[in-house]
Amino acid sequence: MTCVVIYDETYLMHQFANMSHFLLLFHLVAHLVLFYHLVCCVQIANSWAEFKKKEAEKKKANLGRVGPKGFQSRSMQSFQEAMERGEATHLMPMFNAKEKLKSGKIKKEDIPYMQRGGAWDDSDVSGAKKKNWLKSDKKYASGGFLKSQSVSILGEGKGLDWTGKQSRSGPTQGVKLGKNYKAPTVSQLKGGAATDKPTKKKNIFGF
Repeated sequence: MTCVVIYDETYLMHQFANMSHFLLLFHLVAHLVLFYHLVCCVQIANSWAEFKKKEAEKKKANLGRVGPKGFQSRSMQSFQEAMERGEATHLMPMFNAKEKLKSGKIKKEDIPYMQRGGAWDDSDVSGAKKKNWLKSDKKYASGGFLKSQSVSILGEGKGLDWTGKQSRSGPTQGVKLGKNYKAPTVSQLKGGAATDKPTKKKNIFGF
């Protein structure tokens, strides 16, 4: 027995309308996805450019260096030499420095360089008289500061060998002592004869 399904015009129109709505919805979603993708690409490109700019600024700032980063200091040796020459003295923090500077009571170079975030020679202050550089200052600025920026617990030298790649150094191997070796006496250490015999220890009765 054969069944024949006959669709009337109303049914076909209804199905066609549903398909049209589906295609319209599909195109709308596709356009939204494409628009969202383009927006994300633009945002990623802008964010990447901003990220590279920040990384370049960090690289210039050398944030990995050891020591103070808010001001430019000199070496302790140079400071001591300048004190002996009468060209430097101990700096103490200044109270209400901003208010005094604003009112004209002091000049900017009168504020200690560590407090204002400047340089020890006042080179950060426009129009200020620059302080004299010593030979030790030039040596320190040309690379000598790297020696004083050690992370070693001893203050200078190599830091702790976290990676195990540093060369090993230690005490040299001493002379092996014989089986019958006897430690030298006090008189021998003081330069006495090698035949000196240690004095016999007395007992409780003095004999």
